[in-house]
Amino acid sequence: MAINRKKNSVRIVPLSKLVLDDKNANTGTRRGREMLSDSLRAYGAGRAVLVDRNNRVIAGNKTVEAARAAGMKSIAVIESDGDVLVAVQRRDLALNSKRGRELAIADNRVAEIGLEWNPDVLPTLNIDLNQFWYANELRGIPGEKPLEAPAPKLDKAAELERKWRTRRGQIWEIGKHRLMRGSSTEQGDVAALMAGEKARICARPRDRLRPFAPLMCRRDQPQFLSPLRRERCRAHRTSRFHLTQLVPRGTANNKRHEEIL
Repeated sequence: MAINRKKNSVRIVPLSKLVLDDKNANTGTRRGREMLSDSLRAYGAGRAVLVDRNNRVIAGNKTVEAARAAGMKSIAVIESDGDVLVAVQRRDLALNSKRGRELAIADNRVAEIGLEWNPDVLPTLNIDLNQFWYANELRGIPGEKPLEAPAPKLDKAAELERKWRTRRGQIWEIGKHRLMRGSSTEQGDVAALMAGEKARICARPRDRLRPFAPLMCRRDQPQFLSPLRRERCRAHRTSRFHLTQLVPRGTANNKRHEEIL
């Protein structure tokens, strides 16, 4: 395909003409800025940045900032409608050279280390964030309000037992998980719940779950446990537990679980 050189013209403009994004959702990190600055000084400019028709930076805000700080004065602008890729060809580098390989690693590592989403900016962008994140990933962004566990209703235990017809020793299967109304300190409960399977980890959930929760520990890290907990973990290695926190919320069985607790 022939290239329309007029359409894809190149201009050299002052770097100061670029306008940074005032709603950049990436706040960046201190280490990322330091690594980017070091990379520019050691290897020179690598990948391009992206600007709109008004010279406002769409992608590469941190690169523009670092380039200015490093003393760079100009930028080559290639006009495009997005129908062709734009490549920066470094005449002084070969990929398999030491500097070429180092620049390749630096480019990817800076992008990885320098990313920190701004939870205050993201909701103001008037876009559907679900295009780019799953719901659980959005909840993992620092600053997002975490899901709260249901409040315990221990004062209504007897009433809820009658309502749901529950009793000590009952076991529910929720997907691949097994939930028991029992105690990890009772060998009979452990044997019934685990049905001969062996425990791979042990851990203790939050205190409010203590009456019904199994003690869990990691077999490969006994050095982090007290002598008493190591002894109790050894006793539980004949069984296998699933963390009840992994049970999806919103199911009828899980509703029963929440009310019992």
